[in-house]
Amino acid sequence: MVCIHYTASSPDTTVEETATYQTGDTSPPLPGLPFPEIAYHWYVEGDGTLVRCHEFDRRTWGSDGPGVNERAIHCCYAGSLAPNDAQLVGIRDAVILSQNELGRSLIVEGHKDTGSATQCPGVHWPSWRAAILP
Repeated sequence: MVCIHYTASSPDTTVEETATYQTGDTSPPLPGLPFPEIAYHWYVEGDGTLVRCHEFDRRTWGSDGPGVNERAIHCCYAGSLAPNDAQLVGIRDAVILSQNELGRSLIVEGHKDTGSATQCPGVHWPSWRAAILP
């Protein structure tokens, strides 16, 4: 599957800023116990730039849903609302590139759809989901 996330921050938040936050002392999952690396395979910046953060054989920490990190490709966009048009293109590109690289169709779910106690990727997720499906 491809699991979609948002940063819950400004759309201007860069991949570097997100990685610094996630690996710092005040980051999730617990203060003082940061992630070892950015939690996503893909990151979509506010201008739609798609950044590859990890290869797919790398387990990341994008979800606390049961077994999700073992089977998901995580894609995060900068922002706290629905993605802008450029970000929709970037997210869709991430889904297509992931499917092409793996040679199969992938289910696309929001972080909150995976059993996690979160609102990520936001209340507007159902209204834009179709725009990122190949």
